[in-house]
Amino acid sequence: MAGAAGAASAARRRPLALAILCSLLFLTFLDNTIVSVALADIQTSLHAGVTSLQWVVNGYALVFAGAMLACGMIADEFGRKVVMLSGATVFCAGSVLCALAPDVGVLIGGRAVMGLGAAASEPGTLSMLRHLYPDRGQRDRAIGVWAAVSGVALAVGPVVGGVLVGAFSWRAVFWFNLAFGAVVVLAALAVLPENADPEARRVDTAGALLGAGALTAAVFA
Repeated sequence: MAGAAGAASAARRRPLALAILCSLLFLTFLDNTIVSVALADIQTSLHAGVTSLQWVVNGYALVFAGAMLACGMIADEFGRKVVMLSGATVFCAGSVLCALAPDVGVLIGGRAVMGLGAAASEPGTLSMLRHLYPDRGQRDRAIGVWAAVSGVALAVGPVVGGVLVGAFSWRAVFWFNLAFGAVVVLAALAVLPENADPEARRVDTAGALLGAGALTAAVFA
């Protein structure tokens, strides 16, 4: 009876857990494009050159792409929830650094911090679905929702960014990230279960560093 009740409770919480995971995915993917419409305002406000503006965008994408594989390995071994939420917290901290940036150098550094946080949080949003949805059919549908959200996030980034910059300034983009991220982290703490891969091998530090370097170099090129 207790096992059946627990299973029923877990089934009821799945849609909410999926919504939280997709919200976190939405936030990290949104930031790939949301800043693009803020570049003109950043250039005027911080007197940034074209190369610096390129790094405001690429600093996030490079770190995000380069560190994702290593962060996924760490999450498999040490727990997906703790790594995912730690990454979301780092993402929020980077957003604060960007929002308060006095010059473009600090802004680029903050974007790199955000990319590292996104790399730690994003892999867990997908790997946790296998734990939440043991049934293959339900899991396939959940992954379909996950994929759709990632596409929508990339598409609406310029729209959301344009509204924020038009109503306030480029700094509002990063305060939005902080507010959204804080809400998602609190919700995830309350709802998501912890899980890890019991058969995961110990993290290969050298391999993770070389993999991150290779991915970063490939994306940079």
